[in-house]
Amino acid sequence: METPEKKKKTLPVLSDTVIVSLFLLITFCTGIAFVWAGVYDTKDGKPLTAVLWSLACFVLGALIGFLFGIPRVLQGNPPPPPPPSGSPTATLTAPPSPPPPPTLLQTAGYDLRVNTNLEQISDWLTKIIVGLGLVELRTAPARLKSAAGYIARGIGPGTDYFAAGLVVYFTILGFMGAYLITRLYIAGAFGRADRAASKQEEQDLQRVENIQLPTLGRDEVLSDDDKKAAKNVASKPLAELESPNEISVWAKAQLSLGNYVDAVKGYGKAIGQLGEDPEKRYAYATALYYSGAKDLAFVQLLEAYKRLTAASDKTLRRNVYRSLTYQALFQDPPKGFDDAIRFGEEYVRDHQNLVSPGVWANLAAAYGQKMKWLLTNNPTDQTALEATRNRALAVVQQTAGMGERWKKKIREMMDKNFPNKDPNESDLEVFAGDEDFRKLVGL
Repeated sequence: METPEKKKKTLPVLSDTVIVSLFLLITFCTGIAFVWAGVYDTKDGKPLTAVLWSLACFVLGALIGFLFGIPRVLQGNPPPPPPPSGSPTATLTAPPSPPPPPTLLQTAGYDLRVNTNLEQISDWLTKIIVGLGLVELRTAPARLKSAAGYIARGIGPGTDYFAAGLVVYFTILGFMGAYLITRLYIAGAFGRADRAASKQEEQDLQRVENIQLPTLGRDEVLSDDDKKAAKNVASKPLAELESPNEISVWAKAQLSLGNYVDAVKGYGKAIGQLGEDPEKRYAYATALYYSGAKDLAFVQLLEAYKRLTAASDKTLRRNVYRSLTYQALFQDPPKGFDDAIRFGEEYVRDHQNLVSPGVWANLAAAYGQKMKWLLTNNPTDQTALEATRNRALAVVQQTAGMGERWKKKIREMMDKNFPNKDPNESDLEVFAGDEDFRKLVGL
């Protein structure tokens, strides 16, 4: 609902526009009436031709008035840098007030610029018109007489002066009308359209920023609004982007839409300047993984892991560990499952971290891989076998207790005859004959 103050600011502009429009309508209709009546009373006069010429002069004047009335758009150049702290100017000048917080458009590298092509054309044409008008001012009466004579031949005999008045009246009326309407209404409409476009751009960027990156091994479904925002952001060519934040937002939009090759290009271009940001490294790894470069993705995941700190976002930390433990399962043994166990145990033992069933499930799979490897390569080491089995049982119990979905996941990894079983989910089949494991998942 509009506030009274806003209504007070809006109503005068609307009333001025209405008054000018009514004035133009009255004067235009009056002029048309005089043209029709005047030519109609003339012998062999053609009133329809006269009205058509009146409209032509009005439109010509309106076009020129519109060009003169197009507003200039200030693009908001950045303020000049402050003087050095030791300079006399800095000593005499009061300390500047802190700048307002940047909007998302600015922080993401987006600086929406209004398309001023029409303004530039208007500027060129008005300068040409004014320049030629001043140069040819002496010949204006002769040119008006020539134009009136040409029009009079189509209207009827003896209408030269009538045609001259027609040209002057409707051209000036069209010019003034279009100029005033442009200044009173169209300028505001341009401003509202530009602000709406800027607001929509900011909303799209905010939506893309809030989109959750897909987890390795799981497909995420975008909402219709998120998909639309991502398409809007991704529609801008990569070559036109400059700042790393701007490029990373674009790359995230591409990643969210499943354009993994483009996402890799975007993150690859931005990562040189954003290398210390673990979130961008994680996003880059995700894009690499889904583009098929899984070995490079694991390298980037390790880079993201190295850059995690105590202040890092907990959700990001969970995602990095979950992806690391998942992808380590596909590395060559024994290093693969050793890495998965190391990362998984490190995560679950830190009670400050968010609970992650995915990390627990990956950890259970890693112990299953280790047990299978020990039985094949070192079956006589009963101490290692028993320790691995006991820890695997504890991890499976923890995972199965996190909900039916995860209990079902453990059952799939253990049961060879699980309906529609994924061939890759076989890491716990080594414990399929162990009654303790079977009881935990209801086999």
